[in-house]
Amino acid sequence: MTLDLRIMLEVILVITTVYLAAPILVVLTVSVIGLIPAKVAGGPGLLALQRARKESAGSTAIALPAMMILTIVISLVAAMQAGSIGGAVLSLYPLKADVMATSLDSDAQNRNPSDLIGGMPEVRDFVTYQTQQWAMEGSPGQTATVVWEPAEQLQGQKVQSSPSIHFSFVQGNSSDLGSDRVAVNQDSSYSIGDTVRLLDRHDQPHEVRVVALVQSPEGIPELSAGNNYPLFLTAEDDLPQLGEDAHTIIPISAVNPRDAHGITSRLKSGLQGDFAVQTRQEYIDDFIQRGLSGQTAMTVMIVGGTVLALIFMMQSIAISAWERKRQNQRLNQIGVTWRSIAWSGVMETLTDVAGGAVMALLGIAIVEGCIALSFVQAGMSMALTPVPVGRFLLVTVVLLLVAVFTSWVCSLRSRKAEEG
Repeated sequence: MTLDLRIMLEVILVITTVYLAAPILVVLTVSVIGLIPAKVAGGPGLLALQRARKESAGSTAIALPAMMILTIVISLVAAMQAGSIGGAVLSLYPLKADVMATSLDSDAQNRNPSDLIGGMPEVRDFVTYQTQQWAMEGSPGQTATVVWEPAEQLQGQKVQSSPSIHFSFVQGNSSDLGSDRVAVNQDSSYSIGDTVRLLDRHDQPHEVRVVALVQSPEGIPELSAGNNYPLFLTAEDDLPQLGEDAHTIIPISAVNPRDAHGITSRLKSGLQGDFAVQTRQEYIDDFIQRGLSGQTAMTVMIVGGTVLALIFMMQSIAISAWERKRQNQRLNQIGVTWRSIAWSGVMETLTDVAGGAVMALLGIAIVEGCIALSFVQAGMSMALTPVPVGRFLLVTVVLLLVAVFTSWVCSLRSRKAEEG
């Protein structure tokens, strides 16, 4: 079972358990939380507590939509983030490089930091890759990543089981490469002997022939054949560098992994901002953040689920307010002001919503624990567990504000109906 599927099933199990226990837990939670307004607000607060305890069905009807928003939406968001994080980390594992240096713009292409890196005694191995995006003739909108590697670096890649951070040749070898002859990622649809026409930034075609199949270095997603886009490997000067979106990528292996921070600091100072230099952990964290930033589906799900549950909650508050109409009239007749009655209704509604929020918080805490346990069992750090505190607090505040507004409006309408 994959990590994301396992996490999602655990979340569904927790949510189901919370909702099955809701009818009992709501009454207990609301009764405890109701002690706060009873102590702080005097008579209206005491009336709110008494009503909340008696009207368990009404309390549940108001608390359940709050739980729906908080438990389901926030838990599923956490699960989706956890799945994305898990997938990202697993796609980077094992990241063989201890330090990653990537050019920040095309101008850095003209700067070769090989002498600086090669002069560091802490560096065991490094490779300089230059990448560009080329259009593919006959495939509108499809691009291919072309990677150049110095010829002297390619010569050491004949052993497929080499523990280095180089490309591994699956079929063919580096001596087969030459002018307009390239290797292609083994995950692509091309085979040895195929001819491909690539278009440079001037829309001029360049015909290349596939002479070898290679496997990308593990843990370097920029060099992978993602989205089924082919990745072509060639040596310097074998193909003119006339593509677009040029970058230089330099994975570096340290003699001792503990030297990674020292190498990173020296390169940042020596390269003066032309390259982003990151340790393995910094690189992974940055990759995860970039992957999560594009997930707009989460926002749509949060907004849609919140609006739907808010409607349910407002309807429940309105029904509860109209059901108390006769009781409110009797209270007014014995001397309780309409203002106190209205504030009592507001505090009762707040108590119900707060009870649902507390129950949701407990359920979300269990979900977070399940995600953290899944990460640990998958060999990842517990610190990667997504904790959507900001979303939880924001949605809770929205719930409370809407509850106050709805309850107050319903109380005023009830008063006007009685006076009319």
